[in-house]
Amino acid sequence: MLWEELSEEVVVGYDARELWMESNSSWNDDRRRNFLMIENVAKPLSIDDDVWFNVAFLTQTEEIYGFHWDTWSELDQVRQLVLEKAAPSQTYALIAMTQLFTLEGAVLFSQRPIHPNVLSDGWEFLGYDIGAGSMLSGIMNMGFRDDEDKANRTALFAHQLNQHHLFADKESALTFAKWFDNDEPLHGPYEVFGLYLVEKITVPG
Repeated sequence: MLWEELSEEVVVGYDARELWMESNSSWNDDRRRNFLMIENVAKPLSIDDDVWFNVAFLTQTEEIYGFHWDTWSELDQVRQLVLEKAAPSQTYALIAMTQLFTLEGAVLFSQRPIHPNVLSDGWEFLGYDIGAGSMLSGIMNMGFRDDEDKANRTALFAHQLNQHHLFADKESALTFAKWFDNDEPLHGPYEVFGLYLVEKITVPG
């Protein structure tokens, strides 16, 4: 893969994720030790719904998928399902996911029916994740081989992660993806995904 040519950031799908769970309910000390470079991060966020849980009813009633499994192509459809079917008095995050493509790849992808298909200035940037095609996060859901592996990875990359345990810029994310593709090739090739908060919805009680 020519990593330096992945310059185009394209919206690839939408989802709804929980905002009410306490981090310690799903991230105990052992899980943090085995999977996170920064163990004291308050609440890890990710494209990976094993890291940041999605809303179960969406995967039970899906009709139109986005580019990747378990993403949605229509933002309005996700918003409507949350309002109609979600548990009352809970707050949900509507998120947009992007992926870095080559210019040629971005042109080909533009033919897919994603709506809206461009980033909005009103969305809050959360950070960049690294994942395989299955949306398995390379920075929060692939454990360290041993203490030496964790120490090495942490020394190289932990300082580039933000408060969500995501990379703060494309260059750092691409550097890690290239390194990880060589270090852990089993699940690759790895891709760089952006994560954006579109809006928060609290369902009326």
